[in-house]
Amino acid sequence: MRKKLLLVFLHCFLLLSLCAQQPLVQKLKIPVKNNRIFAGPSVPLGQFSSTHYPGITISYMRMPSRPVAEQGARGRKTGFASGGSLSHFWGKKEKAGSRDFRYPGYTVLELQGGLTWTPLNRGILFLAMGPGLGYYEGRFRFIAGAGIQGSYPLSPIINISPALSLIKEKGSDALWIASLKAGLRF
Repeated sequence: MRKKLLLVFLHCFLLLSLCAQQPLVQKLKIPVKNNRIFAGPSVPLGQFSSTHYPGITISYMRMPSRPVAEQGARGRKTGFASGGSLSHFWGKKEKAGSRDFRYPGYTVLELQGGLTWTPLNRGILFLAMGPGLGYYEGRFRFIAGAGIQGSYPLSPIINISPALSLIKEKGSDALWIASLKAGLRF
């Protein structure tokens, strides 16, 4: 009786160990590239363009979910993303009477969070808003920023990204900024 019981236990352990083995063909894991860094020229629009030259913007975006463009039909069409950007615009020189006047440069640091949407197989739209810090005339001021940014991959790691941003400070008009940036995915 003991021998039969021992054989049944050994047989069960053998079956359990066979079931726990890894398959002969392992699935390949595709590396996920959630991070994007962009840089490019930014052009002030409206009244802001009469006082400042075009500037430069450097931005970072993190998308934790994998969009359709990276996963095919199994990917998600919408998701969340976060990011930040640093922009600087040089002030223009103006003649005021008999003197020359130069507008000071304007620097903006923003943190944003928002939604991503993948309307095409490869393109992504990022709609975001968040707080920021503006530096003008030697003073820091809190700002509110919002924007829409597109991202279209030219290759597996290179993207092109047009964007339209709105910056609002207390006591001033809203500033509109258009930019076209090139980026890397990693």
